[in-house]
Amino acid sequence: MVLARKRMRIEREEGLEEGLEKGREEGRAEMRAELEPIIKDLQERIRRLENGDPQAEPNGTHAS
Repeated sequence: MVLARKRMRIEREEGLEEGLEKGREEGRAEMRAELEPIIKDLQERIRRLENGDPQAEPNGTHAS
């Protein structure tokens, strides 16, 4: 009986650890999805600056 309770406790703790890790992975994926457009925009701005056109907007026009 004591061994069964210990085994159940260990299995429950392992399940909690697996759940926490899965939650972390899902959180990372959500954060990556939110940051990806921002990163792409910044990369485009850097590319334009490196090409010598700091006033160019992403749609090809010039800022006023």
